[in-house]
Amino acid sequence: VLDHHLVSSETQDTWTGEWMDREKAISIYKENPTEYKTRFKTDCYTNYCLPVNSTDGEYPCTAICGAGVVMKFAEAYCEKYNIDTEILDNIMELVSLAEIADGMDSVQSEARWYMLEGLKEFYWHNDFIKELCDRLADEMPYGRTISSMGWTIAPKINGVFRYGTEDEIINMCRAIRGEQETIIYKPRRKSKNDPVPEPEEHTLQWDMARTCCNVKSRQDTAVRSFMEKVEEIIKKTEANKNTILFVDCSSVIDKKTVTGLVANKLASKYYRPVVLLRAFSPTEFGGSCRNYSQCEIKNLRDFLRQCGITVKGHDNAGGVFADKDKIPDAIKKANELFPPEKLAVVHPVDWELPLSDLKKEYISEVADNYAIWGNSVPSPTFAITGIRVNASQITRSGPNGAKTFIRFKANNISFVKKYCASGEFDTMTMKDRVGFGVSKKNLLMNVIGEFQYEKYEDKNYPVVKILYYDVEEDLEANEADKQKMAGGDWSEIEESTSKNKKVVAKNATPVAQKEEKKIDADEYRDDFYF
Repeated sequence: VLDHHLVSSETQDTWTGEWMDREKAISIYKENPTEYKTRFKTDCYTNYCLPVNSTDGEYPCTAICGAGVVMKFAEAYCEKYNIDTEILDNIMELVSLAEIADGMDSVQSEARWYMLEGLKEFYWHNDFIKELCDRLADEMPYGRTISSMGWTIAPKINGVFRYGTEDEIINMCRAIRGEQETIIYKPRRKSKNDPVPEPEEHTLQWDMARTCCNVKSRQDTAVRSFMEKVEEIIKKTEANKNTILFVDCSSVIDKKTVTGLVANKLASKYYRPVVLLRAFSPTEFGGSCRNYSQCEIKNLRDFLRQCGITVKGHDNAGGVFADKDKIPDAIKKANELFPPEKLAVVHPVDWELPLSDLKKEYISEVADNYAIWGNSVPSPTFAITGIRVNASQITRSGPNGAKTFIRFKANNISFVKKYCASGEFDTMTMKDRVGFGVSKKNLLMNVIGEFQYEKYEDKNYPVVKILYYDVEEDLEANEADKQKMAGGDWSEIEESTSKNKKVVAKNATPVAQKEEKKIDADEYRDDFYF
C-alpha cells in the first residue's frame, strides 16, 4: 500500500548489472558524464506495486493518508471475515496522528472523524506516544488536540526519520511497535561539583521519547546554520528579485532531509515560493519546493511544470528535478507568467477591531474553542489596531531563562510574541543602534494575532499571540510628553486626528503622589508574569 510521497530509487550499471544507490553511480561516471544516460538506468519498487490511495476519484473522501488507507483495508478485512474490530482500537491513535501529521483536510468529515476519534483517551494504547506526550506536557497545556499533536508531537517523530542516525530510526520504530527492552540511562551531572548520579533503568519507549527531543534539537540547530548560509547565497545572487526563489544550495546543505524544512522557512520569510536545488548529478538538479501559504500562486506544482520543472508530491510541497541548463529558462518563464512586481504580502484576518474595543471576554470566547482548530480549520486571526504603548513597558522573558518571548500590556490586554530572534526586541521597541539603555519611545502598533490562553498555576489567562506587527513612533504621544514636561496642563488629551484613536495622559500634576493599593491574585499574577 503506497501513499503519494516520493519513494527511494536505485540505479543499475548496465555494463556490470550491479544495482547501487545514486551516489555510488555518480562517483563511477564522474570522469565521463556523457556516459550516464547510456550506461545507467534508474528504477523504483513502485514499478512493481499497485498504488492504493484515496485520490482516484472513486472514493468520496480524498483526505485519507497512507495510514488511513491501511486502516480502511483492515476494517474491510475484519468485516469480510467476521473479525471483531476491537483489535483495531490499538492502532486508532496512530491513524489519528498520521492524518494530522500529514496535513490532511480536517474539513472533510471522515478524515476529521479519524483525527478526533484517535485523540480520545479510550484509544491511548501506545506507550511511546504516551511517553512523548508526558515529556512535552508543558508545550501541550490542553492535552491532545489536532493543533498540539500536529505542532508538538509530529515534528519530534519526523525529526528522527529525517535527521536521526540509522540506530535512532530503528529504535524509534521498535518503540512505536511496542517492543520491550530495559535501557540503562546515565544522567548527567548538573554541575562538575555534584556527585555522579546513579544509573537509571527505563523502558525503550521512555528512552526514545528523550531521544526524539534531542534529535529535534540537533535538527533545529542544523536548519538555523543552513538558513544563514543559504541567505548569503540569496543576497549574493539577488535571487529574491524573482517571482520564485530558486537557490542552488549544493555547497551548503549536506543533508537532503532538511532541504524541505529550510525551504519552508525561506518561503515564510520572503513571502514567495521557494525551490532549493542540490546537485543530483553533474548535469541534473534535485531538491525541494515549498509555497508561501498566502501566495497568489495557488498550485505551485502546476506552475513549476509550466516552467519546465518536474515536480512530484503535493500541490504546494514536493520534490523537484530539472536539468541544470534549464534553470535560467525556468526562472525567466516564472517571471513572465507571474511578474515579481505582482507579488503582494497579504495577511488575511477574520476580524479587525481597534484596541479600545477589545475585551478579555472576546479573547476567552475564541480561546475556549481550542479543540476545534487544526490543519485546514485554522485558528481565527484578528487585526488589532491603534495599540499605544511605551517601549519601556515591553519586556522579554521565556522558558528556561531564554529571553525569546516578547510581552507587553495595553488597555489591560496582554500581548505576547513567542520564539523571537535575537534582534526582534530591538525592532519592536525601535531601539536606536547608537546608544545604551532601553528605548523609551512612545510607539503606535498594529498587530495580527490569535486569541489564546496561557496557563499559570492551573488557571487560564487570555492573551493575544502576535503573528505579525507593524510599529512606528507615536508622534502625537511624543508631542504630548514634551508639552507635559514643559509644565503645561495635560490632564487629558482628547481625540487625535486618527479615527477611533485616543491618547490619555492621566497625571494632572508634575509629580504624582504614589498611593498604596491592594491588588487581587489576578493582578498580582499579571504583574509577576509580564
